Amino acid sequence: MSVVLGVRTDLRVCAAQLRREADGLQRRIVDGANDAVSPLARVIAVNTPAYLPIGYATVMAKSIRVQTSTSLVTNPGVRARVFAVGRREGRDVTRIDAGILRHPLYGNRLHWYAQKVTRGFVKKPFGRLRPGIVSNLNGVLEDVRARIERG
Repeated sequence: MSVVLGVRTDLRVCAAQLRREADGLQRRIVDGANDAVSPLARVIAVNTPAYLPIGYATVMAKSIRVQTSTSLVTNPGVRARVFAVGRREGRDVTRIDAGILRHPLYGNRLHWYAQKVTRGFVKKPFGRLRPGIVSNLNGVLEDVRARIERG
């Protein structure tokens, strides 16, 4: 024998409402994440001359891209992937951020040389922007939470 306390009806109503709102809420979170991360590419590009030789800095600044991905299910989070496109292939942003710039000597692609550059051309600008990005994302999530609570 089971006793129904009336909670079951409330849960059904709540579940139905959440299903109706789910797509819109997911869209708000994804858009909020994109908006929060969008200044990153511009800030990295502006600061590139402080980290790279001036001739390459202008080329790199034009090719910087940031791709945002949002996971809402198994491991919720936002990931920003910073990359740079080149004429033939992608530029090695990870190695350059670590302080190593590889380049061919005067365009001779048979002889590549490693040149030390200032570390952190991605990590340092990101570190400065991170609190604002987190704050913006928290604001979006708080807005979504408030919308769910209002019904």
